[in-house]
Amino acid sequence: MFYLNPANDTVERLKPQQALRSANLKLLFDLILSRQAENRAELARASGLSPAAVSALIDELIFAGLIREAGTSTVHTGGGRRPINLVMDPTGAHFPVFSIGDCGISYTLLDLNAQILETIFRPCLQSGDNGILYGQIIEDVLHRQSEYIDLAKSPAILISLPGVYLEEEKLFQLTGFDMTFSAEGFFGLEERMGIPVFVGNASNALGYAQLQHYHNLGTPVDELIYLNICAGVGSGVLFANQPAPHRGRLSGEIGHMIISINGRPCPCGQKGCLEQYVSIDAILAEVRDAISQDTSGLYENKLRDLLSETTLERIGQADAEGVVPVAQALDRIAQRLFAGIYGMVNLTGIRRVVIGGIEALGPNFLDRLRSHLSGEGYLMHGVSLCYADLPPESDARGVARYYIDHAFSIKMRS
Repeated sequence: MFYLNPANDTVERLKPQQALRSANLKLLFDLILSRQAENRAELARASGLSPAAVSALIDELIFAGLIREAGTSTVHTGGGRRPINLVMDPTGAHFPVFSIGDCGISYTLLDLNAQILETIFRPCLQSGDNGILYGQIIEDVLHRQSEYIDLAKSPAILISLPGVYLEEEKLFQLTGFDMTFSAEGFFGLEERMGIPVFVGNASNALGYAQLQHYHNLGTPVDELIYLNICAGVGSGVLFANQPAPHRGRLSGEIGHMIISINGRPCPCGQKGCLEQYVSIDAILAEVRDAISQDTSGLYENKLRDLLSETTLERIGQADAEGVVPVAQALDRIAQRLFAGIYGMVNLTGIRRVVIGGIEALGPNFLDRLRSHLSGEGYLMHGVSLCYADLPPESDARGVARYYIDHAFSIKMRS
């Protein structure tokens, strides 16, 4: 995840003394945000900064509207006055996030707590260059539709999309949608709005949101593979709380791992790519094909109903009811998906795999995947497979949380 235009990274352009002051501001802000320190004395101990430096920096954060005083502490630490508690002010910044999907753009406005203030969906049909159209839609939402956005409090426009940015070509490639568009529309958006654009891969954002979710549950995790099964198959590979893919590179594109030599053709130009077998559309097609070929007559009514309306939920229900053609189709799908998981785990060494997008298939499908872990081989020992347990808008939260943690810089008074 990165600024579309590197020149917008203000920390990189600061002089050494300014950069140190900016880093110290962010350090104190993070300590307050995470509640590791609640007053000036605790901040001095936790940061290693002098009390005088902490006091001056706290004044900066209060002036910026990012923290506020919250009354005296109930804990008395000794002689003198009780310390004044400090808390993060969630209204201090707004983070507009635009999630690009196959049929439109979802707008989510979040505060400093990454709590949702507003959501809007704008349908969008594919055009000649969707980049220009996306830029126009984003500008229209921010200027005309959003009721709560305060652009003066918005340090960046955040964009989540299921693809990669090819920096040399200045192109976005959304392989799951078989779409490529130029970044010109987003650069133009920056110029017109006067606000930098920050871009994140949707699977990385979901993976980061899942890490934060584990942290909130009190079970911190610092690395995982997040499989995002949607129109394609994306993956967020996170090491030490950082996504692995870099600007302009295709790392993490598990959907284009070849699992069948000379298999089904893929828009990427190869054959037998994973997403041709386990994307949502591929799963639905596999089950429909299994239903149409069933000649047993044992499940005629159920199969007819399922064929008329094939959804992941109904497939999962039929599987739970023991409908054999559906179960057999899911056996094949699980075997193919596990082939991709096997490759990713052994490539990265990461032992925790979280699967999102197909939770509706139910626990039986997850058990199928886990059954492959108990084979004779030793390379998958200790691997954890589970479904994601996040709400749909979590890619927006993931991008915003990552931005706050790793890119958000605090303006200093001159």
